[in-house]
Amino acid sequence: DLDPADPPEWFNAFPDHAFTKFAVEPIGEISQLSGTVYDMDTMPIPNATVEIEELGIMVQTNDEGAFAFPGVLQDEYALLSTAFPYRDLSMMIDLGAPQVNIDIYMTLRSTVPVTGRLVARHDESVVLPDVEVTAMGYSGDFAISDTEGQFALDALYENAEYRLDFRLYGYHDTTIRIDVAMDTLDIGELALRQEAIPPYDVSAVLNDGVSEVKWKDPLKSTMETY
Repeated sequence: DLDPADPPEWFNAFPDHAFTKFAVEPIGEISQLSGTVYDMDTMPIPNATVEIEELGIMVQTNDEGAFAFPGVLQDEYALLSTAFPYRDLSMMIDLGAPQVNIDIYMTLRSTVPVTGRLVARHDESVVLPDVEVTAMGYSGDFAISDTEGQFALDALYENAEYRLDFRLYGYHDTTIRIDVAMDTLDIGELALRQEAIPPYDVSAVLNDGVSEVKWKDPLKSTMETY
């Protein structure tokens, strides 16, 4: 046998090869699958993704919500439709004819309120107002905690994962991850860890044996005297 990795001395390799054509004959009948993706009010959904899961091929809808696949071997397939901010929709289709056209109707996801209360870790009786709360994930949202340390996010969608970032000057940035289901999510109390921020512009004066120390408060940037 000839070993391509270790050919004999008499073997000569040539860079030129004869031009060869390959003809592929389908092993079954072919269907042309097309259709339109709508919302429940029969409004077309542009930029939706429609995937034949068994084949791993996908297309996107145009501005009119229409899509079309190239020739697909006739068979039964699972068709997955996804679009923001709609619920994923999976359905079985039977491609048993040369031309198959289907309409797909998708349901909007519901928004789910996410609430919580922010306190200081060193003393959980201290509530934290003015904390910036940023949500990132399937969608985004932003809120600022009130005078009671309460915050509420109301633009997050059901059945999705999110990252929540909490930021307040004087406290370490804090990040948590949440899974939003179908019902209101209350994360309860979240304690933020205080940073050790030194004062600045410190000055000390000795008056009649009494030391007077002054510095600028790092939070207020004002002169404090003790």
